[in-house]
Amino acid sequence: MRITLIVIGVLVVIAVVVGVAIQGPLRWVSMDARADYSMKKKIKQLRSNDPKEREKAADDIARTALSYYDHGEPAFAVKPLIGALKDKNSAVRENAATALGFIHNARAVPSLINALKDKDSKVRSRVAWALGYIGDKRAVKPLIAALKEYTYFRNQHSPALALGQIKDLRAVEPLISLLKDKREFARKDAATALGDIRASRAVEPLITALGDERESVRAEAVRALGKIGDIRAVEPLIAILRRESSQIVGSAVYILGDMKDPRAVDALIDVLSDKYENMFIRQQAAEALGKIKDKRAVRALIVALADQESSIRAKAALALGKIGSLDAKQALTNALNDEDSAVQRCAKKALGQLRY
Repeated sequence: MRITLIVIGVLVVIAVVVGVAIQGPLRWVSMDARADYSMKKKIKQLRSNDPKEREKAADDIARTALSYYDHGEPAFAVKPLIGALKDKNSAVRENAATALGFIHNARAVPSLINALKDKDSKVRSRVAWALGYIGDKRAVKPLIAALKEYTYFRNQHSPALALGQIKDLRAVEPLISLLKDKREFARKDAATALGDIRASRAVEPLITALGDERESVRAEAVRALGKIGDIRAVEPLIAILRRESSQIVGSAVYILGDMKDPRAVDALIDVLSDKYENMFIRQQAAEALGKIKDKRAVRALIVALADQESSIRAKAALALGKIGSLDAKQALTNALNDEDSAVQRCAKKALGQLRY
């Protein structure tokens, strides 16, 4: 009797373990089955005579593909959606391109390439996004060809951004040329794409773009240089700290910290010490000095421990800990009694990092 009960107990445990093990896969099978049913229903609606119904169907297919197909792709939807790229209703074509991008099936690439010449700018924008998202190298030459003739708009995807997603080096020279385009958003997208590709060849042209007449282009050039991370950008980034908007200065300060180049220390100390500078930028300057770990920053960071802004005091304490100089020991010890508990915690952590 006792042996029988033990056997039954073991079987129950095994059943529970097996049930837990298969629950996840079964849940996904069930979810994908529901998604397939929903997708096939919407595909039928793509043949509706009502353009609004076709538009909604294409949009629903895109949402379904995005939500449920992390574990596969609804290949059966590709052909109907390719057909929808030729729909008379531009919204249907736009949603079909989006759905094809999310489905991520390479069979759609030739049709999407043809759709780059769609007469509607919103459709072309979604087609460019889809080609970039799919990432097929066959799209590189057509996207390069589309760079000049494309109409660039704020907040719309472009062939330049798609080339940045694909990250093919063949796009670097055409994108560098686009940095000189008359259109602001063409130059902006070119800078973004060059940063995404991370080609060292683009560093000098992007440095030149730091002097662009439009702030949006300059901001993207800064971010692109940060992504590439080439030390040639250090001096130009230092130079813009005193002449640019808060947004651009903040990006430059953050990037200089990541580059960890000691040439930036004096300029970052100036930013930290400027009481009239944006508080968040001063915080970033303290963080950047901590990343660089140059002892020249210790004195300025000790002074910042008495700043009227508690967030500056906290960042200064953390930076001093990363630098690890014993010269900061007394100031950090005093900061243990700071009126702000966050500063106290940062000072305690920093003291533990000093090199005794």
